[in-house]
Amino acid sequence: MHIRKAVIDRFEDNLAVIEWIDTKETQDIERSNLPNEAKIGDVVYLKEDQWVIDFDETKEREIKIKKLMDELWED
Repeated sequence: MHIRKAVIDRFEDNLAVIEWIDTKETQDIERSNLPNEAKIGDVVYLKEDQWVIDFDETKEREIKIKKLMDELWED
């Protein structure tokens, strides 16, 4: 079974704007549907009608982005 994942792009009032990783399309969802600790940049997915944070994939993305930023700013 393929689990479709998204990244939290931003919050706008009571909405969370997520970007689907596979299509890069954005979608608005109710912020209250996300876990309370959810933050911008977290990878999330639906499991049995409940949004879940994928902490491992979120960490991998953070490391990858930091590496790209470090390479960009090298002398």
